[in-house]
Amino acid sequence: MIRTVAVDFDRVVHRYSRGWADGTIYDPPMDGALDGLRTLMEHYSVFIHTSRTPADVADWLAAHELLVATDPSDDLRFWVERGVLLVTNRKLPASVYLDDRAVRFTSWPQALHDLLPDQDRDARRRTIRRALTAAWPDLAGDPTHVDQLAEVALTALEHGDG
Repeated sequence: MIRTVAVDFDRVVHRYSRGWADGTIYDPPMDGALDGLRTLMEHYSVFIHTSRTPADVADWLAAHELLVATDPSDDLRFWVERGVLLVTNRKLPASVYLDDRAVRFTSWPQALHDLLPDQDRDARRRTIRRALTAAWPDLAGDPTHVDQLAEVALTALEHGDG
């Protein structure tokens, strides 16, 4: 099953420091926005939902080296293409909307943590594995044991037992 994530443009991708102003896209991207979009596009079909003119947003994103498409027709009902960022002014069906009213956006690290929790957990497990083998170099020869110890430690931390 292909899952789709809808991402709001202003205050999520575009900094939007002066509000609508004259309707131009005047600011640089939010910190982490471009890498965050690329990461999401590896896991989901992603589209940008905006009240702006989609072609203007698509041009801005393309200038920031993202592969984009604009809404190709009035008949588009779903977006399921990975690796290409659709820009549309219509609310298409999505598994989740990343904006200030759904998955609440405060920063890209937080958004990726909320949308890709297993990756965050895997990163913590790798950190624990490195710490274990640094503290006890003899463990490096037994990766299965290190994995088991890392899982126990991570579970304890997640449940407040550590």
